[in-house]
Amino acid sequence: MTSPPLVTDIEYVGSWGEMRHRGGEKIYQFRPLVDSYSLCVAIKNVGTAKIDHFQWQQTSSLAHMNMELLCPKIPSHLWRPFAGNMVTATFRRQVVLRGGEAEVVNPDISQAVEVAAVTPCPDGGIRPGEAFSFVERQRPYIEYLREGMQARALDIGAKLEMEVADAERGLLDIIITTFKVGPVSLHDMKMQVELKGKLGALQEVLIDGNTYVSKETELVFL
Repeated sequence: MTSPPLVTDIEYVGSWGEMRHRGGEKIYQFRPLVDSYSLCVAIKNVGTAKIDHFQWQQTSSLAHMNMELLCPKIPSHLWRPFAGNMVTATFRRQVVLRGGEAEVVNPDISQAVEVAAVTPCPDGGIRPGEAFSFVERQRPYIEYLREGMQARALDIGAKLEMEVADAERGLLDIIITTFKVGPVSLHDMKMQVELKGKLGALQEVLIDGNTYVSKETELVFL
């Protein structure tokens, strides 16, 4: 395996989602707790050496959605300052190219990710000037959201669970079983988030530790 690529070696083309209703129609407006989703990621090698591996990470916040603390009943100024951390999702993918095939792994759980399509790399890497992308197999969007939010919780030393309160209305309950804010430990807090409206605030993207900014997504929660 070659050395990690430099930030100047990779042009971040973008990451996006493809959603389909149960009938198979591609959509940009969707019900996040009902419809399915495919994650797509694309980069381009703008360096002078072949790239045979990279790690992609994207952090997306839902803090602009409507939120309500269901229990315990405490003033909003005591819980809203840290609520954004609890409705943030972090997605990571480790990509290794070898033998003409791409291996995509979720490094948080050391588990291979099924892909539906990937750019062929017959030389075992992305050659200079070439673009590369992968499309994951479609699965319910709520599975992606659960994966990303639990990864974020681990990053900040919290533990949380998720329950769908009303799939059609986009109501998601987040139960924070443990979260420490400075010297204070919080337990068994339950928030409800209404997943409605445009998803598209600018999101932070890291590739091999180098920071990029993704374009604003067109996706809208119905």
